[in-house]
Amino acid sequence: KDKILNIGKLIIDADYDVLLERNNAKLLPTTDYFYSNSYFSVVTETTCLAKGIFPGELTPPGRQLSEKTFKPIGLKHPFILVAPAHTLTLLKEIGYKTFSPWIDESYDNETDESARLLMIAKEIKRLSELSPSELTEFLNNVREICNYNYNMLLSKTSFATKLNY
Repeated sequence: KDKILNIGKLIIDADYDVLLERNNAKLLPTTDYFYSNSYFSVVTETTCLAKGIFPGELTPPGRQLSEKTFKPIGLKHPFILVAPAHTLTLLKEIGYKTFSPWIDESYDNETDESARLLMIAKEIKRLSELSPSELTEFLNNVREICNYNYNMLLSKTSFATKLNY
């Protein structure tokens, strides 16, 4: 407990002052650096793990796409999505493309949360260890998908999609 409490300030994605402004959902110049100095994002959606009120009773979260997923799309950045099973499927259902075969997205079909998280970690490790030539190939191949998704986002006039009829 003491080690964790003494870690100090941990900042993810922005300076502390920016986080205090509660502009996390916006694309700000202060976050551009992180996207331009990385070659893929790991997006943890708002709901990604089951939650329960009573011990032993977990309710799986519903599929949801928030600003967290659309930030890398708006910056033409490939991503891995840490979210409930079939959330990438949802993204495709509303017209976006995902990054298979350049990113192994088989994790999206895994309903066991622990197994899904291990699959995601394995893919992050694989991508992080690409050789320079493999990285160049990866970036060249995902560029078309990133551009497509960016243009799809710009073409949207409604951001609420009725999924259950």
